[in-house]
Amino acid sequence: KKPLQIPIGGYLLLNGAMNCFAIFRLFGSTTIANGITVIGALLFFISDVILFFVRFDKNCKIKTHFWVKIAYLAGEFLIILGLLL
Repeated sequence: KKPLQIPIGGYLLLNGAMNCFAIFRLFGSTTIANGITVIGALLFFISDVILFFVRFDKNCKIKTHFWVKIAYLAGEFLIILGLLL
């Protein structure tokens, strides 16, 4: 095992908590802006999960950071867009 697996696993748990709060916000007030924020938070989480597997799983079929960056940029954009709306 690599030494960063445990801290990154903890980070993914915190990132999952962010998704839970975004979903709770959507349930509290069902608006397009909150829906966009949830989609952005999920894409941000997906980018981190892909990055985790690219870095630490030797059998991972994905060997490039292209999908990590696409999901990250789209997630960040949608989070900010949802908060601005």
